[in-house]
Amino acid sequence: MAKHLARIHGTEEDKVNCPFYFKIGACRHADRCSRIHHRPAFSQTILIKHIYNHPVREAELNLLASGQDRTTASANIINATTTTTTNNTDTNANENENENDKDDTNNNGDNGNGNENANNHITTNHTNGNSNGNGNSSNPMVQIDPEKAREDFFIFFEDFYTELGKFGRIDSLHVCDNLGDHMVGHVYVKFSDEEEASDALNIMNGRYYNGKKMEVEFSPVTDFREARCRDFDEDVCSRGGFCNFMHVKPVPPCLLRDLEKDCEEERRRVDEEEEERRREKRDRDRRKKRKHKDRDRERDRDRDRDRDRDRERDRERRREKKRHRRSGSQDGHEGGSPKRREQSNSYSKSRSRSPTK
Repeated sequence: MAKHLARIHGTEEDKVNCPFYFKIGACRHADRCSRIHHRPAFSQTILIKHIYNHPVREAELNLLASGQDRTTASANIINATTTTTTNNTDTNANENENENDKDDTNNNGDNGNGNENANNHITTNHTNGNSNGNGNSSNPMVQIDPEKAREDFFIFFEDFYTELGKFGRIDSLHVCDNLGDHMVGHVYVKFSDEEEASDALNIMNGRYYNGKKMEVEFSPVTDFREARCRDFDEDVCSRGGFCNFMHVKPVPPCLLRDLEKDCEEERRRVDEEEEERRREKRDRDRRKKRKHKDRDRERDRDRDRDRDRDRERDRERRREKKRHRRSGSQDGHEGGSPKRREQSNSYSKSRSRSPTK
């Protein structure tokens, strides 16, 4: 039983866990999904939600804001965004859409040739939406400059690659070209180590880029081959920007090599600066310790000098006492004091004058 559960985990046979969230890290049903979304506590991959401003979505929102062709633009956006959530009102409808997810998976694995009749209503709604697979809007009122959009994307990609490359080596960085509400503007970053991904999440979460607050979380996606739309990579995806698999925006390999080289040099420079700071700190601590030792040694030297001075003073006092004692004993040996000597002399003289018997 355990082997069977492990085998079907994250597949279409698993009726408990959401296979789309397991493969892509995003589900169009969100919290209304009847299956469980297991959010990992640690992962090599982080997901930055809705941070990339898709030019098609921005153009349509600007068109709505300006009030031009409001009916056409709103109809396109509503038709495109509500086709994925029309049947989400109850659990039975959600189960049916999970069956459509299964059809999407089969269709993706067969390069769009299988189950076309079963998914015809989804394909029709998506292709009548805002995107045609190349990222261009089907609304004639929406005008996009491809060169400017490509340049803006390269600037965005370079900014994020450079900033995220400070935390460690990046194995892959993918920007979604999808237009679905659950995937539009998503950025997936896979690091070579989980600790580097954790550092990036802790630092980047809550920061702002281009006026938008970043919402960063760990993603269960580790193999992007299962998450990417093969039809989009072959430029034959009929679902356009509303496909449920990742439409990864292409990046020139030369740009990736240059960015990786720059990030490697930046990390090396930061490591050298950190090593230099540690060396300077060790030197400061060593000098401080040496200074304390010199101060203690000087204090001990002064204490020894004072002790020697006190000893010398005590020895001098003892010598003086001995000298006084010695001089007093010599005076007693010679007859004592002069007065006593005079008395003894007078007594001897008077004794010598007295007649003898």
